[in-house]
Amino acid sequence: MTACAARALEVSAVQRFGTVADVTLSGEIALSGFSCGKDAFGGSLAMPSEYSSDGREFADVRIISKKLYSRLLSACKGGEAYKAPYSPVRVKVMALRHAQKKTGLDMVDVSFDDELAVTFGLLKVERKTGVSAGSSYMRLYSPRSVEMADKDFYNFVRDTVIVAAGGHPAEKKKRGGRKKHETD
Repeated sequence: MTACAARALEVSAVQRFGTVADVTLSGEIALSGFSCGKDAFGGSLAMPSEYSSDGREFADVRIISKKLYSRLLSACKGGEAYKAPYSPVRVKVMALRHAQKKTGLDMVDVSFDDELAVTFGLLKVERKTGVSAGSSYMRLYSPRSVEMADKDFYNFVRDTVIVAAGGHPAEKKKRGGRKKHETD
């Protein structure tokens, strides 16, 4: 759907803490807290889970490509990180589920290069006070186990999600003091 001048999903760094690992993909997306284990087939990965307030378990990060799974498994076993130049990542909104509770938090599934799926929360916030009272904006919440190091890449993902949800991307705010009013 949409392309960004970011990078493809290659394992660029791995930090292991026993059976738990933190991985950086293409220097852009950091995944933390997934398990690397051994099984009858030589190895396995388990992505971190989130828990709702009522105790239900759900996965916000899913590997949807066998190639990415094998690259992550190889990196966890001590393989080398990818050092060649990365190719651009395709960012695409896979699904948008509207809120059913009072919170108003919509859930948005985003695919990165058709290999990794991440569920983000999208919240429409109404401004109640100040000069811009009555206006609203949308805020994107990423899962605890996902961090985007590059702010421009995060902003691109946020704007892609907001446009897919029917909103308008945030305008860049100009820095500076208040406008001085002219007197007659």
